[in-house]
Amino acid sequence: MVILHDNENAAFSVALDAIKNGGRLVVVENGDRRFLHGSRKDPNRIFAKNNSHKILADEILRLLNFQKKEPIIALHNNKKNGNFNFENVKNLYPHVKKFPGKNSAENLNDKNSLLWISGTQKYEKLPADEKQKILDFQNLGMNVVYENVRAGKNDGSLSRRAARENIIYYNIESADDAAGAARQKKYLENILNYQKTVAT
Repeated sequence: MVILHDNENAAFSVALDAIKNGGRLVVVENGDRRFLHGSRKDPNRIFAKNNSHKILADEILRLLNFQKKEPIIALHNNKKNGNFNFENVKNLYPHVKKFPGKNSAENLNDKNSLLWISGTQKYEKLPADEKQKILDFQNLGMNVVYENVRAGKNDGSLSRRAARENIIYYNIESADDAAGAARQKKYLENILNYQKTVAT
């Protein structure tokens, strides 16, 4: 798992709880700030191969076993009344597809919670098992966003770097509060259970 923004405290608490019995967590320690110290650079925008923070980016990738192509789970928080949420995501990123969670008794499909998956194929051309994965997460009540990472479009994000190198990437977003942390924890449990089933 990875936490790139040091001011997203709910995500940090969820990640710590998840690894208490073992696991790997990579955190960018940055004095409780979103942007890298002394700059306005977002640490989730440093993963283009020619960026000015290549040393930091390469170390994060090394710690994530990037060369071994292990799945990456990133945890992020958003503001409860902020602009980034499931309802508004297509206004911010018109190229993504949205898949709302179904019948969630645990309210996992609130507007601030979502699972972001990236890949280099259009959704319509995804293999059947990848489409089924999205549907399975929907049926668990999870909002899912699928990003088709297009050639020539590189914002330096970890999701796009992973997609281009054919690495499984999950980003779990939730509100930065106790209720958001509870939903994020459930999203994480569902993803870890899914990964166990495909690994066996």
